[in-house]
Amino acid sequence: MLTPFPLTVFGTTLLIATLTVHIVLAIRARRRIPPLDALLRRHGRSDCGHVDTQIRDPKDVQREARAAVRDPHRPAEDRARAVHDLAHGRAATDTTRWTLRNTVQDRYLDEDHRFAMLTAYCRCDPEAALEALDLFARDGSNNAFRRLEAAQWITERSVRRRAVLAIATAAEVDAECRLKAATALKPLAPRDAEAAFQVIATDAAVGFGVRILAANEWALMDREAAVEALWRIVLATTTPWYWRIVAAAKLVMLRVRAAYDLLCEWIENPELPADARAQLSLTLKRLDA
Repeated sequence: MLTPFPLTVFGTTLLIATLTVHIVLAIRARRRIPPLDALLRRHGRSDCGHVDTQIRDPKDVQREARAAVRDPHRPAEDRARAVHDLAHGRAATDTTRWTLRNTVQDRYLDEDHRFAMLTAYCRCDPEAALEALDLFARDGSNNAFRRLEAAQWITERSVRRRAVLAIATAAEVDAECRLKAATALKPLAPRDAEAAFQVIATDAAVGFGVRILAANEWALMDREAAVEALWRIVLATTTPWYWRIVAAAKLVMLRVRAAYDLLCEWIENPELPADARAQLSLTLKRLDA
């Protein structure tokens, strides 16, 4: 009959070896070494990389997570973990996801905080975050560029198109952001994108640089109309020389010969300011290269 001593030594050795392997793996992954009971049971990993290793009362997890996502003083890692717990951790439910969506929309919270929360939610589960992304993107009180970024994260094509279109056509949104939105709209709704480019390119209240960029994009869809918009900038005497030269150069790149002839005519103008002459000379050299 075998004595219990060899079995005890064998069991102890096996346990030490098992723990050693887990310790090495934990160090390599730069994670906190989990407790023994966690090592001895199977654990699940979420899509966002967080590991659910502790068996806890879901109500406790939910309560702590709700508090963490609203606390701007918590470390970003803790808040990201809380988002995971509410979005699709073991304690996640439809109610916790509803809570997370509403927290992202809570204007009493700082926008930087809410956007970071939304980013973590999207990284954690893009499908579940769709409604929160859509609401954030369509909220005119949020920063327009952040709204556009949120809209572009939306996985559902029709919802993304609607959100991006709302930004591209909103008069109160900065023209540069509208231009960026219109560009993002091209593969989703080409006709809507073309209409947005037209509005920006022909709006006298918009800066010349943005108008020229919009006309350049518009030319890919309606060359004749875009060329006409650029000519308005070139021929308007109220337009600064810098932008007249830039617009004329853009026309040359669109193969409008008359624009090149006009540039050559300007260089011969003795009344041309010195800085404009220097810019024009450099522009002609680049066009001739």
